Amino acid sequence: MAEQTQIGGDGQLLAGEDKTLRLEVLAEDTTTPVDMSGWASELQIMRPAPYNDVVLTKASSVTGVFNASRNLNTQRLIAALTRAETLALSAPPYRYEWRRSDPGLSTALAFGPFVVEK
Repeated sequence: MAEQTQIGGDGQLLAGEDKTLRLEVLAEDTTTPVDMSGWASELQIMRPAPYNDVVLTKASSVTGVFNASRNLNTQRLIAALTRAETLALSAPPYRYEWRRSDPGLSTALAFGPFVVEK
């Protein structure tokens, strides 16, 4: 099940800055890490309904080492946004969806508001 969270807001994501976003993927029990080794994934940023058009797609990669114990698990999905990209996204509102994009396994992992502040 995809987790709903907000990216940005409260000074966490500012227009004109380079930003690396990280996502920890947990099983449905929300306490057990999921091994993402070999996954293809992407972060999509889009306008909200009724438009839903994707304005930016960023490939993401797996980094860190998987461990079934959450305290020891360092595995994360990583997507990097450039200064130019955050500047272009400074006119809200936007929303995001982080997806697993392996053939036949397109699954939403996280979604929610995407807030870039000036």
